[in-house]
Amino acid sequence: MSLTITQRDQDVITVLDLKGALVFGEEDADFRSALDALFWAGKTRVLLNLTDLSQLDTAGLDTLLASLAQYRTAGGNIAVYSSKPSGLGLLPGARLETSLQIFPSEETAASGLFPDLAAKGLDVLEYVKTHPQA
Repeated sequence: MSLTITQRDQDVITVLDLKGALVFGEEDADFRSALDALFWAGKTRVLLNLTDLSQLDTAGLDTLLASLAQYRTAGGNIAVYSSKPSGLGLLPGARLETSLQIFPSEETAASGLFPDLAAKGLDVLEYVKTHPQA
């Protein structure tokens, strides 16, 4: 199994597109390293795209939840989105929705991640649309 992580930076938003399996081993370690590198670089507002994630085990989930706690403690956040609703049921019984926000699209995730910007009059949807993806 393998995991491909593609990073897209859009000003204050960092998007990680995950493709493949997020499972115990090299994949989980790579995911943790990517999140740690962003955190220590001061990029604490992250969107995770799980649309192309084919497998998620408890190690991957634990890494995600531990990083989420770390980011929130530092004033940041991690939002998760997937355009495939079935993609979020990769770990039956995990009840991810009780631990983190899950959105159906990148635009809604950005709006959910940045309520402070929306409150200041910034149209987050327009922001995402006008900043081309890498």
